[in-house]
Amino acid sequence: MLTEKLQVLNDALQALGTETTWKHFRDTMDQFNLESRKIIIRKLQRDGYIDVVREKKVVADNVYNDTDLLQRNFDGDLFILQGGYVQQRKDAESEKTKLADLEQRQFEQETRMVTLTRWVAIGAVGLVAWEILKFFVFEHHLGCH
Repeated sequence: MLTEKLQVLNDALQALGTETTWKHFRDTMDQFNLESRKIIIRKLQRDGYIDVVREKKVVADNVYNDTDLLQRNFDGDLFILQGGYVQQRKDAESEKTKLADLEQRQFEQETRMVTLTRWVAIGAVGLVAWEILKFFVFEHHLGCH
């Protein structure tokens, strides 16, 4: 469902050329009702991929006239070349998987480090015990006779 909606945004962004009137876009995307088309344009405008120009003035309101120009800007062109919204979602999912794998490896390394630290501590205690035993039993005891 989400992928389909993202594909609609991709298609809408690709449908917009350097200058497309609101009327032309509305007619091109006729499979959607008027409110859905407005939502699509607002999303593309909010994300910074298109500009809405009214009589050579960029506008930010949500009311469109038939003569308003919808212009895909440079960022929109780059976004389309990079795969658009669908690719952006795939990339985000891939990053999420990579992050989860990295966290798992980090946890495993931390576990190994704790285990090795315990063995080193046990070895250190054993070495201290050996030195005490050597001092009191072998050197001190044998040196007194």
